[in-house]
Amino acid sequence: MQRIKFENFIDFSKEFVKIRKECSQICNEYIKAGEVLYRATKGHWEDFDKIVPRTDRRPLSTDPKLSEKFDEQFYKLFGWKPRKEGVFCQSDVTDINIYGDDYIIFPSNGYNFLWSEHIEDLWASLISDKYGLTSYDIHPETLMFKVSNTLKKEYKEGGPTLGSREEYQKKFEDEWHKEADKTIRNIVATYRENNMKKAIDSGNEVMIKCDYYYVIENTNPMSDYVRKVLKI
Repeated sequence: MQRIKFENFIDFSKEFVKIRKECSQICNEYIKAGEVLYRATKGHWEDFDKIVPRTDRRPLSTDPKLSEKFDEQFYKLFGWKPRKEGVFCQSDVTDINIYGDDYIIFPSNGYNFLWSEHIEDLWASLISDKYGLTSYDIHPETLMFKVSNTLKKEYKEGGPTLGSREEYQKKFEDEWHKEADKTIRNIVATYRENNMKKAIDSGNEVMIKCDYYYVIENTNPMSDYVRKVLKI
């Protein structure tokens, strides 16, 4: 691979021609925003590697059943399942370092994307004080605590209103799922599928569906080169 050295970057113009052609859509968005999107991985990619996203992605942090419930709601509103199919990225590189080494990504033309002005990172939002939703299923200890407390209270007031302990368990499980479903619907309703520039400007998590994407490591001289070529 021939590399022509400039002041503080290397010319990969031959390789970048392919990106400018196959990923012109996102290149134009990067130019408008004056910033790029980054993705992190604990593995290792070479510069200009072509990555085909998985369609059966397993969540790293989110409870699998909870992630599935989110995908069901995303699919109802937007027609695809970002938690399973999406490429997760954002322009605020400081927030993704915990997931591994960061790379500038270039999704192929024709991609779809989702983002929310109110959600910086979905998992972080779920475990926050605002939502407190870490699992779709109620924790067994929490369930037993609710049942026991209710029974104690009702015995003091004249006896149980439901017939069996199992009925109490089902009642609390149903209530928990109903509240969780409501929370999921409310969160997903904040997402939108347009205005990539604003999504990049926000620094929030962006979920992208694409056939493939190219990566360039976010280290000098490569990051300098990308910015030089895109004039950002």
